Amino acid sequence: MENSNLQTLLADVSNRWMGHGGPITKGPYKPVEKLIAAFEMTRPLLSTIGPPLAGAGAVLSIGGIPSIPKIIIGSFCVLIATFGIHTFNDWIDRERDKEAWPMRAIPTGRVYPKVAFILSISYFIISIVLTFFFINKTTSVILLIALTLGILYTMHFRDRVGYLSLPFIIGLFPIGGWAAFSPETLFRSPLPWILYAMAWLWQAGHIMVHSAGHPVKEVDGKRITEIKGFFFATTPNLSAILGLIFLLLTFFLSIILFFITPLGYLYLTFSIVSGIYVLIPSIRLLQDPENKIKSLTAFNGASKYLVILSSGIIIDIFVHAVIWEYIVSSFAFLKLHFGLWLWPLLFAGIATIIGLIFVAIFTLNLAVKHIMKRKDFAVKKPLMRG
Repeated sequence: MENSNLQTLLADVSNRWMGHGGPITKGPYKPVEKLIAAFEMTRPLLSTIGPPLAGAGAVLSIGGIPSIPKIIIGSFCVLIATFGIHTFNDWIDRERDKEAWPMRAIPTGRVYPKVAFILSISYFIISIVLTFFFINKTTSVILLIALTLGILYTMHFRDRVGYLSLPFIIGLFPIGGWAAFSPETLFRSPLPWILYAMAWLWQAGHIMVHSAGHPVKEVDGKRITEIKGFFFATTPNLSAILGLIFLLLTFFLSIILFFITPLGYLYLTFSIVSGIYVLIPSIRLLQDPENKIKSLTAFNGASKYLVILSSGIIIDIFVHAVIWEYIVSSFAFLKLHFGLWLWPLLFAGIATIIGLIFVAIFTLNLAVKHIMKRKDFAVKKPLMRG
């Protein structure tokens, strides 16, 4: 029962933070509820895609871990810029969402349209100004281009061109990350543009599996999705097929990246595991393309895919450039000073770390169980009315 409550709670938070909305109470709303709604508009889970994607470009540009303060500022700028685009999107879609996504912040009245617009503009200004002063001019120009295209996409490209105009914008994330630390090699190395292609393919697959679950309309006896693909209308079935194809191509390109970069087997593990994770729900969607639950499941999986993949690049570089070098130097130090006592010390250290991990897991498990027993965390089931 406790596990069921926890899963329900996590599913509700996930849906809200992906921008899908969730069950709400009727107004008037308290200030805290309005603040939470404004945060939900930023799509917190979707927005986490930006920093790792930009970070992947950053670490590959120098083959190591950049300055930590610069990483923090850069990640914050990417996150705030993404907050702005998502909030602006909700402002533009405020009328459409009354039917398509009635649980979102604006249709429910938790956030007024004017407030959403002001918030989005504020996010844009903050991200560009910080990037200009704390990163470099080249990166701020790339961010400005990305935001301008994002605004145009929301206002015009999406409805007139189609969903597949969005990937051209998302591909700029790793380009910006690369330019933040190695602007002079941006047009001299093919690698940032390979990352652009991978981000393009991922976003194309990501948005098309999402498109399959959108409202459909009848045109000349043919069921087509609400938004075009790329200057052409798509059926839910075609959207699901295109989504799977693009995600497959992303998977293949992520494998190729292993062979053309210094990335190691740790990255390859991330690539294979995350690829399998995202392809399974995308294949299942083909069986029932108009099933909104399957579409959202495939969409949520695809959303996590690039975060895992980009994180794999960053972690692999970190392990090779930082941790591995530290281990090698520590090993040499211990061997020099302790000689035959080296191996017992190493085994004792490893055993201690493993023991602490198990203690932490056990403690966390107890803490979660304790929290879920509290009444204010219990997920109440709605009463059935006759």
